[in-house]
Amino acid sequence: YCIIVLAPMDPDQRKKAFIHFWGKLFLSLITVAILYLSLIRPVQSFLLKHYLLPVLETFLDSAGDLMLVHRTDEIEMIFKSAKFPDMKIELPFTGYFWLSMSMIWVVKQRMFGRIVHIWNLCLLIIIPLLSLAIISGTHWLSPLFLVHQKLYKALFLILGMLAIRAGSLKLD
Repeated sequence: YCIIVLAPMDPDQRKKAFIHFWGKLFLSLITVAILYLSLIRPVQSFLLKHYLLPVLETFLDSAGDLMLVHRTDEIEMIFKSAKFPDMKIELPFTGYFWLSMSMIWVVKQRMFGRIVHIWNLCLLIIIPLLSLAIISGTHWLSPLFLVHQKLYKALFLILGMLAIRAGSLKLD
C-alpha cells in the first residue's frame, strides 16, 4: 500500500505560491494585452476594412434600411429606421477571447480552454451566416445575433474568472 500524506503549507510557502500565482496572472494579462493591441487588433482591423467590408457591401441594398460602417476592430450594422438596435460584426478571436485565454492559460484549465476555442471556431461559421442573412434583409434575426454577442462574451469572461478562482483555491 502507498499512503500519500499532504501536509499543509507553512506561511512562507503559502506566501511564495500566492506571489507566484498572481504574478504569473498579471504577467499573462499584460503580455496578452500588449500582443493584442499591437499585433492582433491591427491585423483584424485591416482584414475587416479591406477584405470583409467590401464583400459585405456587395450584398447590401443601397436603398435599404441598413448601413455598414467600419470601426476599429468591427463593422457596425446601423439600421436607418431604428427598428432594430445597431449591431457589430466582429471577427472571432477578439479581445474577449484573448482576455479569457490569458486567465485560463495561467491555471492550465484545459476544459475551459477547449470550450472557448471550440466556440470561437463555431463563430467562424455563425458570424458570417447571421451577418449575411441580416444584410440580405432577414432583419428578424437581429435580436438573436445581439443575444449571441452578449452571451458568448459573458461566457468567456465567466470561464476566465472561474479558472482564476480554481487556481487561487489551489493555493490554500
